Order: sequence, then C-alpha cells, then structure tokens
Amino acid sequence: MCNRTIEKGLDCYWCRLCRYYLHQECAKLPEHIDHSFHPLHGLKLTKRSLNDTCRCYYCEKPLENDEYLYACDKMCSDFFMHMTCAMIPLPTITSNVDGCKDHDVAQFACHQRPMTLMDHGHHLSNKRAAKCFGCQSNWSGPAYSCISENCENFLHKSCGELPQKIQHAVHSPHSLILQVSKPQSCRSCCKKDCRLIFCCREDGCDFTLGTECVSLDTTINYRGHAHLLSLVEKSFCDIECDACEKSYGNVKVVPKEVNRTRSFMFRCMECVFNFHFLCGPLPSTVKYEYHIHPLILSEHSISEDDSDEYFCDVCEEERDQSFRIYYCEECKFAAHIHCLIHEILKAIKGETKDIELKILRETRWDNLLKIESMDHQLKENSSESTLKEIRDMLTEPENEMLLDPFGFKNPSDKVFRSNSYKEYRRFNSRFDREGSIEDIDRIKQFFYFERKNIFRRIFERFREMDDFEMFLEELRYFTPEEGLLKLLDDKYLRQKVEDVDGYMVPNTLAPILKTLLGKYGKDLVGRENLTSAMKSIASTMLCIVVDKMCNTSVEDITKDDLRHLYFYLTGIQEVTGFTLTRYLDSFDEILEAFLGFEATRFEKGIREKLEAEMERCRRNLEKLEVYTSDMSNFMQNCSRKASEWKQKNWGDKWF
Repeated sequence: MCNRTIEKGLDCYWCRLCRYYLHQECAKLPEHIDHSFHPLHGLKLTKRSLNDTCRCYYCEKPLENDEYLYACDKMCSDFFMHMTCAMIPLPTITSNVDGCKDHDVAQFACHQRPMTLMDHGHHLSNKRAAKCFGCQSNWSGPAYSCISENCENFLHKSCGELPQKIQHAVHSPHSLILQVSKPQSCRSCCKKDCRLIFCCREDGCDFTLGTECVSLDTTINYRGHAHLLSLVEKSFCDIECDACEKSYGNVKVVPKEVNRTRSFMFRCMECVFNFHFLCGPLPSTVKYEYHIHPLILSEHSISEDDSDEYFCDVCEEERDQSFRIYYCEECKFAAHIHCLIHEILKAIKGETKDIELKILRETRWDNLLKIESMDHQLKENSSESTLKEIRDMLTEPENEMLLDPFGFKNPSDKVFRSNSYKEYRRFNSRFDREGSIEDIDRIKQFFYFERKNIFRRIFERFREMDDFEMFLEELRYFTPEEGLLKLLDDKYLRQKVEDVDGYMVPNTLAPILKTLLGKYGKDLVGRENLTSAMKSIASTMLCIVVDKMCNTSVEDITKDDLRHLYFYLTGIQEVTGFTLTRYLDSFDEILEAFLGFEATRFEKGIREKLEAEMERCRRNLEKLEVYTSDMSNFMQNCSRKASEWKQKNWGDKWF
C-alpha cells in the first residue's frame, strides 16, 4: 500500500496465497474520512491512475502513478492527498457551517475530542516549542488545547473563539467561512503561513483573509481606482507601488523613511493595486500638538539654509529629500511622515473630519490649476465609462498604428528601423558603464565622448556623425515591443474617464490634461480625421508621459527611460499630429545632463570597485603574514634548509 519496506521483526498483516503485506498502521487506515481541508465532501482511500500534473493538496509534491491516496468522494477532479498527509492531526471545526449564522462561534476538536480551555502553565510539557495553530505564536494566556498525548495542537482563546462565518467590507459580495487550511497567504497582509483562515467558497473565487486581519476596518475611496483601498497596518510583503512604481524588496540599502513605514500600506483586496504608505492617500494637512500651525503635505523638500542637508524638526534626524514631508511654510518647520504617524492615522480613520487625502504627485497639478479640491468638478464631468471601454472602440488600423507608429504603413520601414537601432546600439555600447576593473582602459572612451560645435555641424556637409549624434540616433530608432500600447497600464484602463473639453481621460490624469490645455492648448489640436477614441487614448498617453517627465528627477533618469520617452513622444506626435516639439527639443539638454550624471556614476562605480579590490588584497596580505608567522616547526626547518642551499647545486653535496 505505501511501498515502504517492512522491517524485520515488526508485526504486519499478510496474505499467504498472494504474498500481499501491509504495515499495521496501513491496514488500519479508514476507508472514508472527513478532512478540514475539504469540508464540503468526504475523502475516500483509493488507488488511482493519475496524470503527471497531480499533486498532493497539503505538501504539493507530485503523486506517483498507481499509489494509494485519499481523493474526494464526490470526484472533485483536483483534490488529492497522500495517505500520510491526510493523517496529520489537525484541529477540526465541528460545528455545522451550513446552518450557522454570521458570527456564530466555531467549535474545535482534535483527535476526535473537543479541545479543552486551559490556563497558561497547564499542559505545557508537550507545548513548549509548539506554536498556536491560528496565529503561529507561542502559548500565552488561556488556550484551547488537544489533550491527546504527544499532540502539540493548541489555539489561543482569542484564536479559538472566532466567528465561523462573517461578512467583511473588503470582500462584500460573498460571505467568508472560517476554515482549517494548509499554509496560505492572506490577501490583506500577505502573511504566508496562515493555517486558520477565512475563505470564500463561491465558485471561481479564491479570496482568503487571515484571522489577524478580520479587524481590518479602515477603507478609503480613492478616485483613481474602482475599488475601495484598505489600510493595512501590519504588512508582510514588499509591494510594487502604483504611485512611485518602485519596490524595495531587492534593494540592499532601504531608506530610513521606507523602513519605518514598511509595515503600513494601502491595498486593494479585489485586484493588484497597492500604495506604499509614504506614497498613498495621506491627509493634506495634519495638526501636530507641538506646533502652533497646521502642517501641509508637501512633495518638495526644504533646508533651512538652502544647503544640501535636510533635517526633520521633530526627531532632528536627517531626512531624504525624495520623500514627501509635512511642512509649515511660515515657520520653515519640516517633519518626517513616520514622525507624525499617530496624527496621520487619526485623520485617515476619521477622527479628524473633512480632511482631503492626496497620493504622491497629485499636488503638482492641483497647485498649477489653483484647485483646493477636485471632488465637485469631478462629479460634474465624470462618466460611467472606463478607459478600457474607450480603448475597445479603436479600430484595427488604429490599434496597429499605436503598436508601431512608424512602421504600420510599410513593413520595410519596420525592418529598417530595427536594423538601424541594432547598429547604433552596437556602436554606442562602448560607452556603457557596465564593465569590470579588468577593462579599465575602456573608461577613456566614455570620458572622451564628443559633441562638435553647432557651427561645425552645419557647415561640414560630408562628415561622420559625432558621438552625441550617434547617441540620438539610437533613441530615434528604438521601438518597444508593445509600442505605444505599453503605456496603457491596467491601473489606467480600470479607471472611469472624465470629459475634459472632448478628451475622455482617466480621473487621475484629468488635472494634468486641464493644465496642458490651459497652457498649451494649441499643441493638442491634432489632425481633423482623428476619431474621438483615438484622440482620447492619445491624450491619455501624453498625460502619462508628461506626468513621468515631471516626477522623475533628472539625476535618476536611465538610458532606458530616455529611449522610451523619446519613442512615446515622437510616436504620439506621428499618429495624432499633436505638436510636441517643446518636449522633444528639451532632449538635447537632458541628454547632456544625463551624460554628466553617468560620468559621475561611472567614476564612482569604478573607484568603489578598485578600492574594494585594494581592500581585498590588503586583507589577503595580512592573512599571508599571519600564515607565515605561524609556520609549523617542520616548515620552519624546511625554510632554514632552503637558505642553506640557496645558490647551490645538488652535486655540491658530494663534489
């Protein structure tokens, strides 16, 4: 049955006629069991032929062909468990979920016996190293314990008295049922080892909520997202933020501001949409008890003496200028967000009324438009349509145009652009910063980068391109695989659109388009034959590009950013007829600044590598001296022999 050897001397069951052997424990396995992992149906011990993709639900290891296992008695096609996994003792919820009402307390049993409530200190001999089945922490205070000998299962009183069925705001369409489970991830906090969890049993819904997140009750209605956002105060995951588009999961040195707010995040439970706490919807103003004036949420950093040093006036520690702060203009008072966390949470949770919440980058456009709040205006101009619905109105030729703005008319142009890009990329690769200290001579190629005087470029008709022009040509011929459609991220497609003078754009981008139309309206007239859908999609793309250009520090711009931004601007201009010269003309200056920053980074990187190599060699020299000074007596004697034979021949011993 289990295909394991029966050790000599062990009692077993066997058939004399067919020489069939069974371990005692295998022979006593029940044919039918009820299991916490599959409460809807019973499991039956069976021998089945399975395909190679079948895995045990508990351990997730592959199941062998023709082995005995427990399978769903109702023939659920995807539920199987190894015999050994099915027999692992687990707490069981004994009350009937079908007849229970919301908030009826669950009853637990283990080893077919009710779990008994015990005070701290009782029955600890086999629980000292155990963890609570619910919260995975050590025994503390009263707990429900299994009284079977050697069983470690217990549940803290708070974990063992949970409602069996709940309705929760983060998953309002369906009820959530308390279930004993294999380790799963909580949709809210991302904790990965939840074994007592609230699950949705509706077909096709895999929503799970850890027991520690049931008390989650702070939700925010953010205008740029279709679903409510939840404030999570104890997060276990490193998210990619939809505001700053960064993740700190693989960053070696995480900024202090991030570390001190890392457990907090704003999260959509219905789809993949997250904000770092630093970037998410924070109160536009807070009141700090030790400062007389309200503090305003600010995206720019101020130093008291216009130096490059920035300090927090609450903790008096240095602060990173790239993160938002709370600031008093009158007193020049600046504070870290994490230093005001208590005041911020009070405002978000509604203890401070009528406070507007702002995410990262919203302030710039509202200030330019001199709007205190966009809420009223959004209601007047809002639409029930989403950007995805607008995109679906594009014709097939329009989609092809957005996919390849320069090659959709003539396939040979696409081939020419691809070959040209590869050639310029190959030539410019000599200026790439990547490299090791072994090819140190390559550095001079980067530092000898040339750009000829503009008058020489005009009058030298027959000449080779200079380095700068070759660099520009690489940008000019770059085409990303998804073309302009790469800009239409799902976070924009899900948003409802707003009508801004005939352009239908996502709510969060409406302030940007209003600013562009107010300052440079003639630039966005475009061709007369533009369809309404194409006009709206193209203006949305332009807003996304302009927003990125306005919110990316020139010092942080990468070559990949330059390639993509140049393509997006020239591509939008090509398909719409928008006049985007003012943005394209700025590339010369930004490219020069980029090369300057690259030179600084290149020098710093190589210098650090060389200094690290020198330090490694120095440490090895120190080790060498230690090894030679600690030479064994035998080797010391060998060294003396070597000194005696120095500059002598072997034959000198005899002649």
